[in-house]
Amino acid sequence: EGRGCRDVSRLLSNQNIDLEEVNLTDEQIDSDGFQRIANALACRKQPLNSLVLRRNHSIGGNRGFGGSEGIIRFAQAFASNPDTIPNNLCISGNGIGPVGLQDLSNVLVRRSFPLESLELYANKIHTETANGFLSPFRQRPGLIPKILNLSYNPIDDLDVSSLLREENCSLSSINLFPNEIRRDTVNAIARSVGTNKTVREILFDIREFPWEGWWALGNALCNQTNIPATFTSNHTLTRFGCEKDYNNNFSPYSPFIRWHLAINALPDKKLVARMKVVDTHFARKFDLNPFRELAPSLIAEILGFLSRAFAELEGHGKLPLVHDYGKYKRKQEGVSRNNNLTICFLMVKCIPEMLHG
Repeated sequence: EGRGCRDVSRLLSNQNIDLEEVNLTDEQIDSDGFQRIANALACRKQPLNSLVLRRNHSIGGNRGFGGSEGIIRFAQAFASNPDTIPNNLCISGNGIGPVGLQDLSNVLVRRSFPLESLELYANKIHTETANGFLSPFRQRPGLIPKILNLSYNPIDDLDVSSLLREENCSLSSINLFPNEIRRDTVNAIARSVGTNKTVREILFDIREFPWEGWWALGNALCNQTNIPATFTSNHTLTRFGCEKDYNNNFSPYSPFIRWHLAINALPDKKLVARMKVVDTHFARKFDLNPFRELAPSLIAEILGFLSRAFAELEGHGKLPLVHDYGKYKRKQEGVSRNNNLTICFLMVKCIPEMLHG
């Protein structure tokens, strides 16, 4: 292992060799060897795109890179030039324990830009350690890794809601599966995504999703208070918990949430916003009252907006009801697909001159 690491470190320190990715999985690299590799990487003018150091324990023990000593040495190697840390870093399955992980985050928050991904799954990271790792990013949320994988660690509860509420939070995916999150934490996280514009998925196990969590998540995905609130709801989140949680039918909100998570996957976020506005405020009755604060001269613009939105809904096969609440819901509300919204849409579509009066 020692000679192998010296050879690898010399290769990495050669500025004439253009490297994109280095994969050192199952190479039994110990702390000393990994420090030599890290020191070589820190001297590179152009950082690696990807470094994989998965499952590296020293022969004859569990200390190796997976111990606290290894992660501390890693942080020290990049302390003077943190931007040379590879943009995609995997140090999973190394038995990283309670000490040293915060040293890594203290270096990462001094970068000029966030890591694209940081894989820390299948280590020995507990809740207190994870909170310590996230602590420096609470002051600089724009530098938290965009994709953070903490799955298969003994984390019993981790509240990331304060990070998600930050306007410039760079986090787009956090994976805590299969760890279970407490009910009050689920509620806090669900509420926090309402103002977040970057997060795409928050994965964890939910044994009993509280009704308050469903309500908070539904309100974050589509705030029905008024049209501006609906238009500025969360249009990026596509997965929350795990798929089995929001695809089951134990909650009356699950069809609503399932549909909004699905349309959030569409790349055009203005399209998503328009679809939510039309569905929320016009899908069951054509009512211009939400626009009554506008001047009458803007009616043509309103109809133009609705015409585009209706066409987009039709293109997704969801006119006039853009999601299906189930037979019980349709019976309760007397919903029919032959309602005046359909007539309004067809009129606007067939008589475009009415938009220019």
